[in-house]
Amino acid sequence: MTSASPKIRDSVLLLPEPFVRSGRKRVPWSHAIAPGVVLATLLLSALNGCGLPSDECAASEFRCDGRVAMTCEFRETGEGTYHGWRAEDCGTSSCQVDGASAFCALGSTPEPTCTGGDARHCAGSTLTQCQGGFVTGTYDCATGATAGDVFFTSAWNPDTPLCAERGTDTACSDRP
Repeated sequence: MTSASPKIRDSVLLLPEPFVRSGRKRVPWSHAIAPGVVLATLLLSALNGCGLPSDECAASEFRCDGRVAMTCEFRETGEGTYHGWRAEDCGTSSCQVDGASAFCALGSTPEPTCTGGDARHCAGSTLTQCQGGFVTGTYDCATGATAGDVFFTSAWNPDTPLCAERGTDTACSDRP
């Protein structure tokens, strides 16, 4: 590497730039390292977010993707926190949305008996679970046959043949 003496041009001190050999030519030092600096900058930019979780969706976001109910939920890992999709495959059921969530329903049209929105009711010996006006599950208290999802309370007794409605609760019971 060689250098020349400083020069003054238009009241500005110009320092000579050291030269390096690149093959057979002598090129300014800054030109010789520029490609390496650019490459290192690009590599660091690419690796900066590597391995860190990032949000896949917004909090409280939900949707149907065909017959899959997609709900955005908060997740925590050793690397950080983020919002990610939870997918529930509805299988042969349909995916519906009710303004608060995406869920699997047994039918593709609202059920007139589901007037309470998210309530349970009895149809004979069958306990029926509703959400957003759709049937999401049934349980026959007499036979034990189930379809979809039914959420039970502490009053639930699967060994009894009757479906009973008591106040705001609906459950299988040994008395109506």
